[in-house]
Amino acid sequence: MDFRFIEQDKAKAIISCKSVLNPSTVEQDYCQDLNPFSNEVWLFAECCGPDSPEKIKVEAQKCGYKNYWQLYTWNRDTDEIIDSLEAWDNFVETVRSLRA
Repeated sequence: MDFRFIEQDKAKAIISCKSVLNPSTVEQDYCQDLNPFSNEVWLFAECCGPDSPEKIKVEAQKCGYKNYWQLYTWNRDTDEIIDSLEAWDNFVETVRSLRA
């Protein structure tokens, strides 16, 4: 990852990035701790289980995250990987929309 430090008032969003995520590992306290600094706290996972994207999205919204995306889903039982290209495209477009 490429980290950049900027002045807080210039931040457009804060993105919490996770390698693997499931509905029970969405961090509520982390989001609540960051909300005073930005009203755009997002959650991005590299992967999650094939049945998890919508459940994670619901849990993330309950915790205060404004958006959730994953790069792909991975089935631990079959080792099947399915790209989430639509989610990735939406993430990229959402980031681009913040340019001013």
